[in-house]
Amino acid sequence: MALRYLCTGLAGIAMLTLISMATPASTSHAAPACDLEPTAGTITRTVGARPYRLHVPPGLTSKSAPLLISNHGGGNTAAVHELVTAWTPYATEHHFIVAYPEAPTTYWNFDQHSPDVTYLRDVVSDIQSTWCTDPRRIFIDGFSSGAIMSQRMACDAPDLFAAATSWAGFDPTDPNVGSGPHPTPCAPIRPIPVALFQGEHDFSSTPAVGQANVEKWLTRAHNDPNPQTSTDTFATLRKYAPGKSGATIWWRTYKSVTHLWPGGDTGQDLRDHIWQFLDAHPRP
Repeated sequence: MALRYLCTGLAGIAMLTLISMATPASTSHAAPACDLEPTAGTITRTVGARPYRLHVPPGLTSKSAPLLISNHGGGNTAAVHELVTAWTPYATEHHFIVAYPEAPTTYWNFDQHSPDVTYLRDVVSDIQSTWCTDPRRIFIDGFSSGAIMSQRMACDAPDLFAAATSWAGFDPTDPNVGSGPHPTPCAPIRPIPVALFQGEHDFSSTPAVGQANVEKWLTRAHNDPNPQTSTDTFATLRKYAPGKSGATIWWRTYKSVTHLWPGGDTGQDLRDHIWQFLDAHPRP
């Protein structure tokens, strides 16, 4: 009789143990869910001690939204870049989130694995902690110094960014950019789509600089070096089809445009072609 009671007691303890293991403790809390609540215009947030500007437009109705990170030019600020590029009203019209990071000295550090690479990753993580971004549709672009930084992220963070574009930039491996006089490598872990845009009369990112930039990306992505070329009212577009293990590369050069981000109809055409390229290349 005593043995029967002992076995019954042990069985009861075992059953309670299984129940307690299967049932979450009442003190546990689920991670907060993201949402697509719009910001009150453009707001400033910080990661560590570094700020960035963020605009989440109203009317985002999907479960998640694309995200564009847009880097300002050298000697400039995120606020000025937002105004000049007009990405904020464009994002509202085309239903995506846009963020404007801030370089620490107004110039970006384009070196491989630089602190700015970490900072831009952190900006994306900070946005994702609150807003529902589509992980396959996180994009990056930039102007001048910020364009080189955009290309650096294509080199160092293709696991995060689906595609990258550059206005009036250089290749991030060229000497005398970044923090020192020596080139730093670019070795993406996957072929990443990259589109290079520039003015035909740019005094800095000249056509020769652009050609060299394109050729380096064609080598990295194993592209066909013979592009499909078309010319319209604004520019000439060369589309390089990917090779066996490559990714699409574009090179679009604008007529009678210099280094500055263009305004008016030309600026609208630039935004349209940048977004057309990015939107067509979600991360695999």
